Amino acid sequence: MSLRRVFILLKKEFKQGSKSFIFIWAVIAPIILSFVISMLLNMFVTRTPTLGIYDKDASSVVSELKKVKAIKVVEFSSEDILISNVKDGIVDVGIVLPDDFDNAIKSGKKTLVKSYVFGESYARNRAIIVTTFGYAVRKLAPVNANINIETENIGPKEVPVKERVLPLIIMISIFFGGFLIPSASLIEEKRKKTIEAIRVASTGSIEIILSKLMTGFFVSLFSGIFTLVINKVFVENPYFLITIIALGALMASLIGTILGIFIKDYATLLSIWKGFGIILFLPAITYMFPQVPAIIGKLSPTYFVIAPIIDIASGTLLTQSIVMYISGALITDILLMLFVVLYARKIEDYSFYLNEK
Repeated sequence: MSLRRVFILLKKEFKQGSKSFIFIWAVIAPIILSFVISMLLNMFVTRTPTLGIYDKDASSVVSELKKVKAIKVVEFSSEDILISNVKDGIVDVGIVLPDDFDNAIKSGKKTLVKSYVFGESYARNRAIIVTTFGYAVRKLAPVNANINIETENIGPKEVPVKERVLPLIIMISIFFGGFLIPSASLIEEKRKKTIEAIRVASTGSIEIILSKLMTGFFVSLFSGIFTLVINKVFVENPYFLITIIALGALMASLIGTILGIFIKDYATLLSIWKGFGIILFLPAITYMFPQVPAIIGKLSPTYFVIAPIIDIASGTLLTQSIVMYISGALITDILLMLFVVLYARKIEDYSFYLNEK
């Protein structure tokens, strides 16, 4: 195998693909769909993170918090009123600052801060509020602050609409292009009988397949990262997220490549996409509809890609889970890769399929 020939073919894929309707559709459709859904959800569902505060002693931290435009700060006259507003969802997080809070954090005295969290608040909003509060405290006491935050979840705990829909949006952005581009490209090569022409130029089946797989991978990776950015999921664990998106993009491209090796026409490809797509999207579907048993989502090969994104979006990602998710996605990709290598020469068996008919 020659990497030089692979990159020549890869360049050809992007150059010729930019003129193909299917290629353009596979690139643009998931991005537009993700953008439109995200915009609609942001318009009708999402709001500015709102922090409620009961401040017993006119702390300077409150003044610092009010300077930050990323959050809205609302002060309350008693802890009971603050709790009531958290229960009603008027504020995402409520914080009770104790007496003499400023002097306590400056002196390094261990200080207890009560925090009340609305059950349906977005994990992203909570993360922004916690980060902003930490920033305000560090402004006042850069070194000595010793704070213990006691958190209590109150109000309903149903997952917000946007967080339920987000995994499906990300799945579409990763798997649509990654799945469709290599499979459609291989079918087109067989239809136009160009594989044999490439083979005459001493280019191997693996090189042909690898170039198409890489095309799908890069498109899928770009779409996945773009979707995460516009949905602001990069608040925490950006490197882990990029790793998972890359493994997911590779998985999508490998599945698309396998189908491209065996499938002979577009009609069959689209039929399989409609049926097999449900299996791929099972983890996102079970998250959207909590009444569906979660175990069903774990049966899909995409579980190790979408589950960590769900955990990050909901603020429930555990450190020990990171290794499990990466290992699971990596093992799945390796098995798919072995399958591609094993059956790579099948594309030559079908290269004159249309003539034989």
